[in-house]
Amino acid sequence: MALGSETRSGSRVLWKNHWIEQGQTAHGRVMGQAVINAILNLQLDLMKPIGVGILGPEIQPDQIQERLVPYARDAVLAVHAMLGSPSNSS
Repeated sequence: MALGSETRSGSRVLWKNHWIEQGQTAHGRVMGQAVINAILNLQLDLMKPIGVGILGPEIQPDQIQERLVPYARDAVLAVHAMLGSPSNSS
């Protein structure tokens, strides 16, 4: 089922690594801005909410594991909130 399909109410972005690592250049910030801008434009074009669960940029490696589940959960809960749907917060 495609994101823009009539039967899909919303979606979320949780890519494989879930994070944009800190590096020695501004590349992570540039990538983060580009990804968020693309997601916001897609959300506006489709008029469907998209929850974002991406960590970073500039996240430290020791911060990643503890934040993966909360960020992913919050992305899903954000879509539920935007749709006015009841959600299971446990």
